[in-house]
Amino acid sequence: MQDLTFLQNLAVVMMAAALAAIICDRLRVPRLLGFIGAGFVIGPHALPIPLVADETTIRTLGDLGIIFLMLSLGIDFNLRKMRRVGLPALLVALLDVGVMVWLGWMVGGALGWGRLERIFLGVMICDSSTAVLARLMGESGRAGGRFAEFVVGLNVVEDFLTVALIAMLNGLAIGGQMDTGAMMLRMGQLGVFLVAVIIFGLLAVPPFLKYVTRFRSDETLLLSALGLVFMTAYAAFRLQFSLAMGAFAIGSVIAEAPRAHRAIATLVTPLRHMFVAVFFVSIGMMVAPLVLMSYAGDVLIVTAVVLLGKFAICTVDRKSTRLNSSHANISYA
Repeated sequence: MQDLTFLQNLAVVMMAAALAAIICDRLRVPRLLGFIGAGFVIGPHALPIPLVADETTIRTLGDLGIIFLMLSLGIDFNLRKMRRVGLPALLVALLDVGVMVWLGWMVGGALGWGRLERIFLGVMICDSSTAVLARLMGESGRAGGRFAEFVVGLNVVEDFLTVALIAMLNGLAIGGQMDTGAMMLRMGQLGVFLVAVIIFGLLAVPPFLKYVTRFRSDETLLLSALGLVFMTAYAAFRLQFSLAMGAFAIGSVIAEAPRAHRAIATLVTPLRHMFVAVFFVSIGMMVAPLVLMSYAGDVLIVTAVVLLGKFAICTVDRKSTRLNSSHANISYA
């Protein structure tokens, strides 16, 4: 008899996600919270007998959710928008990363942590989750507008800066000292990857998708686009970058294809809804109450610092966006 474990796990996850969405819509709260709560309930840490036996399978499906979410974000946030918010987003991202790393260093010292642990904490809290941000902005209906563009651009730049910090931490963790050469090499590899995706993509992807649209087949267009997306995401993974980065990059390139990108965004939407829900459910499955309780004091302190620090940075973001908007209006006048 066939092993139906995968189908059983997927059925449980999708049913839990559906119930969570209904409850959250009824209570008018973000569905993201409901998905995470549902994952905790069906996961290995809540019930004596967990409803989901194979967490690895669900996490793999969750990776698909990240790919579809970042693809949609890339299609909406195209290269022209990135150029428009580039310099202000870079400046605020540098400020954000610097402040949060410093706060992590100070909080770690207050908690009695060692030098390496303090640096790791700072890097952990400096980067925001672009996936969570995209989900919340979509649910709240604030995905459009100049402020949304600025915030998304800021988070993308922070993702790139985090790659350099991770390279630095790898050297610290292995050799006990910062390997500047490794960090520069890593940044160079990232730059080459992004330039290759963008240049090759702009030269090849729009003509290819224009050719595919001539067949007037949604199935052919969807399969062609997904082939490009998964190929780029896999290349990013093999180079030890994130799947999300690869999906976002190729999504931005697809956005430059006239007419085709709107059809692709429409076709991908149902898949995105499904796999994004699975992703957040898988996040909830990883919540371990006993671990949280054993470090409750440290968790609360770090959470408070992150909230206050991010609130201050977001205030700067908002003022910067208003200032840029006023300058833009003056120049247009």
